[in-house]
Amino acid sequence: MKKKHYPYTICIVVLTVYFTVLSQAVLFAQTAVSANVSNTRPVAGEEIAVNLSVSDALDFYYGSIEVSCQEDLLEFLSVENTGLSQPGINNSGPLGTGTTGASVSRTDPLENPSAGSYMILNFLVKNTAPSTTTDLTFANQEIFDSGGNEIPTDPVNAIPLEIQESISDLDMAISAENTVTEGETFDVTGTLYATGITDTGRIETRVGISEENTDPSTWDDSVWMEMEYTEKDANDYLYYTREIAYKRPIGTWYVALRSRLDDGSWVYGGTEGIWEAEDSPNAVLYINRKAPYRHTLAEWNFDEETLTPSYSIPANQESGIELSGASFEGYASGASGRAANSNKWEDGSDGSKYWWTAFSTSDFTDIELSSKQYGSNTGPRDYRIEISTDGNTWEEVDGGNIRVGNNWSSGVLDTLALPESIADREYAFIRWAMAGDTSVNNGDIGSSGTNRLDDVLITGVNAAPQRLAVYPGDANGDSLVNADDVLALGRYWLTHGPAPVYNSTEFAAREVEAWIPPEATHADTRGDGQVDHRDLMPIGLHFNQSVSATLKLNEPPLTEMVIEPQQAGAIIPLTIACETHSDLRGVALSLAITGIDAEQWEIQNIQPLFCPETWFDNLLSFTIKRDNTFELAYVLKGTGDITSSRELIALDLKARNDWPGPVTASLNRATISNANSNTQPIRFLNITGTNTQERSMKYGSELLANQPNPFHDYTMIPYEISSETHVRLEVLNMQGQVISTLVDQFQNAGKYTHHFDPSDFPAGIYLYRMQTGSGYVKCRKMSVVK
Repeated sequence: MKKKHYPYTICIVVLTVYFTVLSQAVLFAQTAVSANVSNTRPVAGEEIAVNLSVSDALDFYYGSIEVSCQEDLLEFLSVENTGLSQPGINNSGPLGTGTTGASVSRTDPLENPSAGSYMILNFLVKNTAPSTTTDLTFANQEIFDSGGNEIPTDPVNAIPLEIQESISDLDMAISAENTVTEGETFDVTGTLYATGITDTGRIETRVGISEENTDPSTWDDSVWMEMEYTEKDANDYLYYTREIAYKRPIGTWYVALRSRLDDGSWVYGGTEGIWEAEDSPNAVLYINRKAPYRHTLAEWNFDEETLTPSYSIPANQESGIELSGASFEGYASGASGRAANSNKWEDGSDGSKYWWTAFSTSDFTDIELSSKQYGSNTGPRDYRIEISTDGNTWEEVDGGNIRVGNNWSSGVLDTLALPESIADREYAFIRWAMAGDTSVNNGDIGSSGTNRLDDVLITGVNAAPQRLAVYPGDANGDSLVNADDVLALGRYWLTHGPAPVYNSTEFAAREVEAWIPPEATHADTRGDGQVDHRDLMPIGLHFNQSVSATLKLNEPPLTEMVIEPQQAGAIIPLTIACETHSDLRGVALSLAITGIDAEQWEIQNIQPLFCPETWFDNLLSFTIKRDNTFELAYVLKGTGDITSSRELIALDLKARNDWPGPVTASLNRATISNANSNTQPIRFLNITGTNTQERSMKYGSELLANQPNPFHDYTMIPYEISSETHVRLEVLNMQGQVISTLVDQFQNAGKYTHHFDPSDFPAGIYLYRMQTGSGYVKCRKMSVVK
């Protein structure tokens, strides 16, 4: 067969068609772009990264894409150059609701075509995102080569995401730095957002308080305390709270939160959300030491129309407000209640006319004075405050000038600081001295022009404050709660002082700044800063409790009396007495009745025999029956009065049922509050049966407080004696030497008052003493001011 030949031109055409088809196939090939996410199951608050890459080797120079998401779930954060686009530049920006455009570009060509990643898109799952499913979708992606030619790409597939249940936000709703004083409370409030959680029982939230400012995930479990869920707000945030400062020692503390879901991993919270050392660190809580208590040394409100203090420390109970040169005219309407009133201030600008007082500042410093004055139109306008340490030499006080008006708002001193020269003195003196001849209405002072004084307050701070551990109920600090503690309440009745740093009625030590005197600290058994009737409650609540478990509670009885069998309803009168007279102002007893059940007897008709009937309204009483023991206490409230007596208490023991056998009445303990208001046990007592009709009220003599005191022209010294006896009343100097005898004679029972004129005595502190033939001795202080 003859071989067939094709023309050359036909071959050229065929080859041209072949290569054209081949080149078109290459031209229309699409480059695949893949998108991979760092986590398809993120939790709220988590950042996720989408990595765009190509699998074919390309002359990559530029790439861009549009990405869309649900704005309530995801937030676009940034675009990054990576792989093929490095080194390079990038750009991004919103294109519409939920859509962002992002691009990356090299700044010089690749050395060789390459495959790999070229763009990273960063997203945040919003803290408030619920647990749900969503998608990241992509559109309009572009890739260009270094010649500016577009490289065709396939569409990028959407990325499905499944947002998980989680605690996505945890934040402390307190300041970065917080300060409290010990004894105060401080509540930490935390807020958290838990995606998709409606059952708060699945969430555990705690607050941690550490002495170390470190990562809270490293703190010991012991520093974490459970918080209480309180509410959910309109944005579905959950609120938790916990008090963290009360009873915590002073110092610097660091605070953080932690929370977890279904016993999962803990999430930690700081001051600005999820804990981070720099951006959301621990909060700081400073607990500062409580400032020293400011004691009221003396206070006069004159509402009881008396010149002695309305309240004071024991040393100032008899300190009085006095007038020198002017005339005291009783009491009138005051700033609140009543006020001390006066006139006849004319011609007093030389400082010869003044109000004044003498008082003790022993153991106190930082003395401050407050007062209010009122004047009628013709009363003095100008006064000044002066102080003295001896009542003779006076010093003006800086800031102590007073301008009085016919109102109670002009002539006011408010916590005027007084010189330290009068601090810690057995006696200090203050006077409100007239300082000019101008009247309130800017005229002349008239003889009938008045000046009133009210709301005088002198305070101070313990010069050496210490802290004591006191137990509620143990009013006398002897480590045992019994009727003896009531005697301490009487001694310090209505005394004020510091309240405990942390108060509780539990029988446990509580820390408190020591009162002055320190013994009074224990008497505030209730812990409210005042000794009064409410302090009986902890004594009854903790009766017979002791600080030491080994404390011996059952001493041998002091004396006993055997009572023969009795029929139901029988009354056995008993009298408890000392073998000799004792000076006292109160007594506490413990009486045990044995041989019968506690239900078969009762105590009634108790009579305090040691004091006059005039004391009865001012006696603090306490009785308690526990099993076969009956305890009682009677004590005079808050004064230094004293009596002398042998007989102490009379009472009736009643048989509620028949007593078939003998019964023993045992006096286990007897304690008296004596002349110095201290307590002491009585060892030699009698318990006797008596006829009720034969009982007598026997009581001793009394030397009472002189009035006024301090004084200038005169003072009245009152005293009482209960039966005819020899009485000697003397004045002594501070060395105990007798310098004047005022009374030296026999006197009948009754009340007496001696008028004492100190004209022959220099200014100073003196003693006055009374002695009787029956053995009564009492000494008191008085102050003479010139």
